[in-house]
Amino acid sequence: MHTCNLHRPLHVARLGTMRGLFSANHLRVLMDRFCVHSTVNQSTIAFGAVEKFTVASLKAKYEKAVPITAVTAYDFPSAKQVDDSGIDIVLVGDSAAMVVHGHSTTLPITLEEMISHAKAVKRGTQRAMIVGDLPFGSYEESDKLAITSAVRYVKEGGVDAVKLEGATEDRLRAIDAIVSAGGSVFGGIRFKP
Repeated sequence: MHTCNLHRPLHVARLGTMRGLFSANHLRVLMDRFCVHSTVNQSTIAFGAVEKFTVASLKAKYEKAVPITAVTAYDFPSAKQVDDSGIDIVLVGDSAAMVVHGHSTTLPITLEEMISHAKAVKRGTQRAMIVGDLPFGSYEESDKLAITSAVRYVKEGGVDAVKLEGATEDRLRAIDAIVSAGGSVFGGIRFKP
């Protein structure tokens, strides 16, 4: 496991792996240079004897003050490289709207497109927890819509949890509704992707 103290190298690595410029080994080398280490046995990952990173794993690392790592991926090869590197969480980010689809903002991407990206990431991931960004328009209207979108994302996309933005009363109700329906939710504070 690694945790980066510098955002820029991880961002460069994420873009590089997405564009096929870095292999999983290159990502590990870059992270070795800029990041703090822990004890992931890479041979265990390579031979498929992996333990899935879960909400319980996340809680345990948090309680022990062990750094938690997350990297964004939008497709199979990027997800595979990130997972092989021992990252804890793979985020299927709505930034795919800009990075993959060429939009100037994240707003145009649909839930259907995000589910498609999540399916590809799921196929490339064995160990890491997959968190899917709920795109704009897929949860704001009502708690029922938030639950429906989250359930679709989990069932069709294979994500382990969903992420949504904001901490307004409406968002908190949506989070409560999704959790009450059996889902896991990550909160996000909106920064520019």
